Amino acid sequence: MKNEYHFTNHIMNFEELSTIYDEYLKGEIFQINKNSIWMMCDDWDDLNSESIARRCIQLVFTDLIEMRCRTGKCESMKKSSEHHVLWNHNDPLEKVYFTELETSPYEVIGRLYELHRATYGNWREFHDYWVASPKTLAGGFGLLFTGPSPLADAYCSVLEGLLRYSRVVEHSPKEQYSAFIFDRNFVVARGALVYDRTDHPCVIGNN
Repeated sequence: MKNEYHFTNHIMNFEELSTIYDEYLKGEIFQINKNSIWMMCDDWDDLNSESIARRCIQLVFTDLIEMRCRTGKCESMKKSSEHHVLWNHNDPLEKVYFTELETSPYEVIGRLYELHRATYGNWREFHDYWVASPKTLAGGFGLLFTGPSPLADAYCSVLEGLLRYSRVVEHSPKEQYSAFIFDRNFVVARGALVYDRTDHPCVIGNN
């Protein structure tokens, strides 16, 4: 693929595309590259014809720092500045330590796991943040978990009465990012550009 294709045929911004897509279009992600997603979808200029044409688009992300995407059908897309997948990147990072455990280690882990699933669903895994093993908890002190401040707030609300804890801010981000959501897939980046690739040689060659 020639580099020139990353800078030509810019057709609209992501917000315009997501509005059209969610209301009128059907499509799928068919290719994922280092900083872009390729999609085939209905042609928004030809929706009234009996045989709807297909259009190939490439979404190129600027300042991309995380991508968790798979190929397949895509029912919706949106941009968010508040989605909880952004906590890892937009909010301060904290370490939470504990002392004086006042209940069973398994009760602590179980209650926090339930809270984590209610907060994140399948977007982030509990073990991405949780550090302490039952043995560590039984020992009476140590590092409990490392995570973004909003998650630390939620965890600590459950820990009240179960143990003593202290919070230390390790890092405060200087940049802010957006989440680009494709059903259960997501990209974290500063922005996204939309390109029409319907006449791209790679697309033509696969038809």
